[in-house]
Amino acid sequence: GRAWIICSSQEAIDDVVKGVKKDDFSKILGRFDTKIKLSSTDIDEVIRQRLLAKTDDAASSLVATYNTRQAEITNLLTFGEGGTYKATYRSAQDFATTYPYIPYQFKLLQDTYMSIREKGFAGAHLSSGARSLLGAVQETAKAHAESEIGTLVPFSAFYETVVTAIDSSIIQIFDQVDRMVKEGVLEPQDKEILKTLFMLRSAQETMPTNLDNLAVLSVTNLSDNILDIKKRLADSLKRLEDRVLIQ
Repeated sequence: GRAWIICSSQEAIDDVVKGVKKDDFSKILGRFDTKIKLSSTDIDEVIRQRLLAKTDDAASSLVATYNTRQAEITNLLTFGEGGTYKATYRSAQDFATTYPYIPYQFKLLQDTYMSIREKGFAGAHLSSGARSLLGAVQETAKAHAESEIGTLVPFSAFYETVVTAIDSSIIQIFDQVDRMVKEGVLEPQDKEILKTLFMLRSAQETMPTNLDNLAVLSVTNLSDNILDIKKRLADSLKRLEDRVLIQ
């Protein structure tokens, strides 16, 4: 007639709920004798095994792609100075297991979720924990499921995974941008870079939003030319600045 009750959470509850009196909270915790600390430090491995597992044929094809285009991939995915993230793949096997994502994205996305929540752009239910990251990767993977080999997921694609959690004032700005795109005042690519800039708004120290970094964040295919991306980005940033959407 006895039962175990197990409570799990993505993060320590006192890190999420502000204003909890330590004394009051310790009384609650005192009722639960057994505490198991779960870590999400290996979330990259979980993502690769649960969501990005490839068939043998697909893995072989991706390894061959990397081996023939390694220099091209490295040149395409190298951040400028000032950031703390590395975009390049460690090996052909790393490329095959991570594709269509780029290694920096998992950690940067976690940091982005945390900064968006802490700065008040979103509700507290937007977590930086493993479950939110798994959901984001799964959602974007489904959106790119029919893409050909060579396609990469740009960082702006992850905006769709936070849109349901962010404040309406932010969403209104993107609605305004949609109208400008329909009117021909802005280009569709302008909205994509605005999504990236919004998500990195509070992560300037770890990912400076200079042209070099933004170009790597905007790569959508292994065949992209980084110089062409920078030129398009410079034009987009000028249009967004002219419309006082960025400064």
